[in-house]
Amino acid sequence: AKLKQKLISAMTYPAIVAVAAVVVFIIIMSVAVPLFISTFAEMGLELPWITRAMIALSNAITGYWWLILIILGILTVGGIYAAHTERGKRVIAEFRLKKAPLRKINSMNAASQFASTMSTMLASGLPIVRALDITASVVSNAVFAMAVRKVKEGVEQGRSMVACMGEIEYFSKLLTEMTGVGERSGSMEETLEIVGDYFSNEVEIRSQRLLSMLEPIITLALAFVAVTLLLSIYLPMFDLYGAM
Repeated sequence: AKLKQKLISAMTYPAIVAVAAVVVFIIIMSVAVPLFISTFAEMGLELPWITRAMIALSNAITGYWWLILIILGILTVGGIYAAHTERGKRVIAEFRLKKAPLRKINSMNAASQFASTMSTMLASGLPIVRALDITASVVSNAVFAMAVRKVKEGVEQGRSMVACMGEIEYFSKLLTEMTGVGERSGSMEETLEIVGDYFSNEVEIRSQRLLSMLEPIITLALAFVAVTLLLSIYLPMFDLYGAM
């Protein structure tokens, strides 16, 4: 919860800047660019490709804004609905662990939840099977929770935790090996507490590192958009001045 609040606080400024940039871009494309289009049409200039592309984009925004809103609405409602179905949850959870750009952070976060919760449950005196059952309900990633339940089923059959975890790809090698160390030494709760703290710290460090990179990336993106707009407007003017 503390990490989530930190990420929300850090993302507030970039999110506001991004939203403001999108609003300004839409206003420019729907109000300012059409004025230049009419001016260029009266002059009969041969427009460069970047200007033609900007005109096409402006026409699409001004002429089909209602269709764009409908598509965005359908995608939003469909995404929310899919995220609340069992199949949708599994697809999204697997994407976050295996294919998403932040899959490493998502995997570490799930490992941190697993190790910390298991450590707390075992330190409270619960048996491993019951601790795994509670941990599966606590882990936020649906696919990782299913993996924990598979480990629970294996332990119920008399197998060791480390053997069950080693057969599931969602458990990292470090998490599996350290669980094995705790299992063999009889100090599972202490070992998992250390592992949980390690993964939690790694998630926080990597998240802060990515967030620190986000602001310059947004700045560069805004600069690129601004330069593109300026070139699309001024290049035809330069051609006109050169022909005079």
